[in-house]
Order: sequence, then C-alpha cells, then structure tokens
Amino acid sequence: MFEISIKLVLHNHNEKGGFAESYIERDRLSNLPDSLIHTILSHLDTKSAVRTFLLSKKWTHHWKSSLHTLRLSSPSFRTKNSFKRFVKFVLANRDPSSPLRALILFNESRDKSLAGRILRYAVAHSVREIDVFRHLEPKELEQILGCKSLRRIVFHSIEIGCSDFSGCADLEDLSLTGCTFFPGRVTVGNLKTLTIFDTHFPYHEYGDNDFKIFSQSLSTFTFGGKCSSFAMIRLRLPSPVVLLDKIELRLIQICSEESDFPVAVKTLRWMIFHSKSLSLEMKEKKKEFRVKTELVGDKQVRLAVFNVTTAETEEFYWKAGDENFEPFLSSLLLRCEDQYLLREIRSFYMDPDPTSSSEDESRGYIYDDYGLL
Repeated sequence: MFEISIKLVLHNHNEKGGFAESYIERDRLSNLPDSLIHTILSHLDTKSAVRTFLLSKKWTHHWKSSLHTLRLSSPSFRTKNSFKRFVKFVLANRDPSSPLRALILFNESRDKSLAGRILRYAVAHSVREIDVFRHLEPKELEQILGCKSLRRIVFHSIEIGCSDFSGCADLEDLSLTGCTFFPGRVTVGNLKTLTIFDTHFPYHEYGDNDFKIFSQSLSTFTFGGKCSSFAMIRLRLPSPVVLLDKIELRLIQICSEESDFPVAVKTLRWMIFHSKSLSLEMKEKKKEFRVKTELVGDKQVRLAVFNVTTAETEEFYWKAGDENFEPFLSSLLLRCEDQYLLREIRSFYMDPDPTSSSEDESRGYIYDDYGLL
C-alpha cells in the first residue's frame, strides 16, 4: 500500500504541471514521524526510495539511513549508463553506519567493474542475504563465497562448478534456480536448507560429471525439475548420517531417458529411509503421482502413493530400521508398466558399486556412487 501511494505522488511530480498538489498534502508528508517514513522507505525498491526526496525537504536524507535492503535492477533504467550512475550515487551517499540486511541485484549490463563494486560494498557492510540474477564472473563469485556474514544466498541463472562456501561460516540457506551446473564439488559447511529448481547440465553423463554437494548439517532439501537433472546431483552427508527433517521433490519427464530413472530411484531409496518427512510429485505426460513418506513415532515408516489420474491411494508401512525397498518398488507399478525398466531398477538397487565410498570415507563422508547414503 505504501509503495502504490508513494509512486502515485512521484508520478504527479513528473507530469507537466505536476507540482500543483496542495500544500496540505505537502504538510502531511513533511509532518510524518521519522519512524513511519523509515517504514515506508523500507517497502520501496531502491530507485523509488531515492526519488522520494521530491516529496519534501524533510525526506531528502531519510533514504540514506533507511535502505537496509538494496534492490538494484538494470532493466528498470533506460540505459546501462544511467543504471551505472545511479548505483554509484547510491553507494556514495548511503549512510555507511546503517546496517545492510540484503542485496537484490539484477544486472544485465555485464559491467565487471560495476558488479564488483556493488558486491564489495555489500560484503564490506556485512550483508546477510544476497539474491543475484543472471551473470556472475568467477571473481565476483569469489567475493560472495568469502563473505562471513551471509546467512542466505539466492542465485538465478548462474554458472556453478567447483565452489567452496565454507568461507560463509554462517550460511544456512542456499537457493539455486535456473543455474547451469558443471562437474565438480561444492562444499556448503553448516548449510541447513538447500533448494534447487530447473537446473541445466551441459555434460549429461554419470560418474566424473556428477555435481556433488557436501554438507555437514543439512536438514531440508527441495528439488524441482527434470528427472535427468535429479539423477546428476549427489548429496554427500557426514557419517554417521542423521535423518533430514524434510525433503520435497517435484520431478517431471520421468521416463524421457531410461538410463536416468534407475539412478533417480537409487537416490530416492536413500531419501525415503533417511528423512523424517518426504513429499514427491512425479509427472509424465498425462500421468501424475504424489508420494508422501513420514516417520510414525520412532519405529514405523508410512508411505502413501496417490495416483492423480485415477484418484487411487495405496499405503505401505514398514519398520524404520528395515531398509526393505520392495514396497516402494512395487508401488512404482502404479505408474510404470515397463517390466524391463523395473527389472533394471531392481538390479540397480541390489548391486551397488563396491568401490563407491573409498575416496570420501576418509574425510568423514559416506555415500554410494548412485545415490545418497
């Protein structure tokens, strides 16, 4: 509501003859208490907040100490140079003693010096959240990965390979949307929440091309996208493994690549038996299935498979310590009539790679080569 009303007043100033609003309206704006002015400015994007100096002389300097979140978007400016000038003005005039909670950056200019300057400013002012759209140079990514104050990172359409987030000692939440993953190892230290949506893998082969994520304290994992992408991701957790609190999966194009599905099921095997609550949605053409598992007390696991197409539900129960995967494999018959594919899944489950955990067990991590363990 604040944002709409402020923008209307600014719009009136910019139109021809737009300075004709009443003195009463001016007085109302000038006489607002400082606390309310700061609240209003906190709801505006940075461009609109800075422009509020037009409203009243009293507002001229308020934005400098009220912008605890910098929202900088190059598409909202007519030219790249105007965006660059605006950013320099904001960084030069913002109150350096004012805390910086978050930086939201949408930069299409690919100006290396400008992006670097923005990120250096954010890191120097102990930013707690960073949300970046589009391109990041390797040096710019390094600046973010070295920020010890960060609690949350959101990347959109960023290229990610080998990265070490351990420099972000307080990082608890990492969200990756539309990112391109290259083969490599990502260490995320004390991360608690990991979210991955709509990923892209240029090298779609298993083995050395997998994207491995190492975490010591992960409790919530959310994934949405193609089954083929899900099959490429490897989570590495410390040994002994503890139960994750929550896992949410939304998979599409389940059978587009037959080689992907057994690998994905192998990953699901671990998730079902090592999470307190798991939600899974599977969509393939006109078929849609929803799977829900939960820990009932400390002794029993409940799994429910809901076929959206037929509106049928099947439930299975087994002991929490009994990793008998047959109930889940049997439930897959609800959506998969390909007996050959099902046999492949069974053989995949029964014959794990005996050399799977040799490299990283010495580092305190345990897993198998085709899933999570």
